[in-house]
Amino acid sequence: MRAADDSVFWAYLRDGELRLQRCDGCGRLRYPPAPCCPGCLAPDATWTPMSGRGAVLSWVTMHRQYFPTLPVPYVVVAVQLEEGPIMFGNLDQDAPLRAGAPVRLVLERSVTEAGEPLTLPQWRVAS
Repeated sequence: MRAADDSVFWAYLRDGELRLQRCDGCGRLRYPPAPCCPGCLAPDATWTPMSGRGAVLSWVTMHRQYFPTLPVPYVVVAVQLEEGPIMFGNLDQDAPLRAGAPVRLVLERSVTEAGEPLTLPQWRVAS
């Protein structure tokens, strides 16, 4: 179940955009979405488009199957966006990785176990 504060985030992904909250008080980007800024506690924010580009900070290869629809092995990466925030997602390809490798956002269309459409942020090594 997703928190109420992130429904706008998922709606933008569904529409093909990565947007994060930018605090209207101090300008800090918020991820994950939250009802107030973790820096200045201001409640107001503007959903701001992100470039979808970043760099690999770290990764882990999962060999244990936690989800029946997700075959192993798969790679989960921590990506620092060009704009600063850190996001996590799967690497959507079999590619050698190194810290600092440039990656770009890829949106994967899927469905939840309940049959609801879902768009997931994934990452691909940039060429």
